[in-house]
Amino acid sequence: MFNPAFTSRIFCWQDDDNDDDEEAEIAKLLEEIATGVTNRLTLDYSTALWKPENQKRLADAFADRRCSLLYISLRSCRCGDDFIDMCLNQERRPHVWEEQETEIVYHTVRLGSILHEGTAGRISPKGVKLLLSHGNTSLRVLDLEGCLDLDWYENCGDEVVSAIDAHIATCLEQGKAPLPQLQELNLKSTGLTPSGAKRIADMQERGQLPQLQTILLDEDLTKPPRRIGPK
Repeated sequence: MFNPAFTSRIFCWQDDDNDDDEEAEIAKLLEEIATGVTNRLTLDYSTALWKPENQKRLADAFADRRCSLLYISLRSCRCGDDFIDMCLNQERRPHVWEEQETEIVYHTVRLGSILHEGTAGRISPKGVKLLLSHGNTSLRVLDLEGCLDLDWYENCGDEVVSAIDAHIATCLEQGKAPLPQLQELNLKSTGLTPSGAKRIADMQERGQLPQLQTILLDEDLTKPPRRIGPK
């Protein structure tokens, strides 16, 4: 019953598909998410998720107590803070907060966009803080490539580093290991500055991110990406 062939779903949810068969497939997908059948979900480039009503349908599936997602990829779905809110909102998923000492939330979160055309998840400082404040000790991959909040200044990569730094400090105060499983961090095209990159290197040198093996950064850290306005 745990065969990945049955628990993994790769689905492209397009907003121009009005076919009855397509809607039936979407309904089936949402039911599998809600009932815990699917634990690895890839919805990359699903343009239908740009619509608030469809994000609500997905949020309702996530909110089900039986939902057991471990891997989530929403690249180019414009679901940055919205995804974090639908997954960790205390009102939507109170059981996650009640059982946060023992419950695994996600081991892989991919919210970026390899296209960098304004379709990545828009992450705010509040969103990053909420994602890390849960104390998810199973997080292995955090991919925020191209995650620029249009209402935020350009060097948002540095704010992600600040949130990680604060999370580490809090965990150490509580006698817990901070992000003990984190293996990959992708901050390309987030406007990370040399100062921010050095802070990550310092964390590694201090042994605070013991499993971090892959850090994806821009080669030129001195030029933040330009603002991308709505088309």
